[in-house]
Amino acid sequence: MTPRQVKDAILSKLSGSIASIDSTWSNRNNVAWPNKVFDPNNAPKSGWIRPLIRFTYTDEGEKGERGIGVRNGLFAVENFTPSNTGVNKSGAIASVIEYLFGARTVNSVNFGQPMSTERGDDGNGWYCTITRVPFHVFTND
Repeated sequence: MTPRQVKDAILSKLSGSIASIDSTWSNRNNVAWPNKVFDPNNAPKSGWIRPLIRFTYTDEGEKGERGIGVRNGLFAVENFTPSNTGVNKSGAIASVIEYLFGARTVNSVNFGQPMSTERGDDGNGWYCTITRVPFHVFTND
């Protein structure tokens, strides 16, 4: 898979799962999509998320002229909830993200074990928890 295909596969799964995070959320209002304008100051008070996809390294293919290689990366979702709801809502959102992506294959992307970390109040009235899930895909297959 190419980097673009990987991003599309991951974001497609996330987009189709927004209602499972919170039934009142929408893709347009509660998600700070990559390379799209999003103003946290105008975000709904129910909260919002910011998905991040980072590629780390690619292992070279082993067989043939263009052997099958492995592209590795990290998928992270920062979730922001109003500071007064803090750990409870933020933790619930992190649990849903872990369930959706942790230790499973989604759209040909193989995910590892998830890890969520509370970052706390961001100083702007939001409480932040970040969920990270390593992934790998095969290239040239």
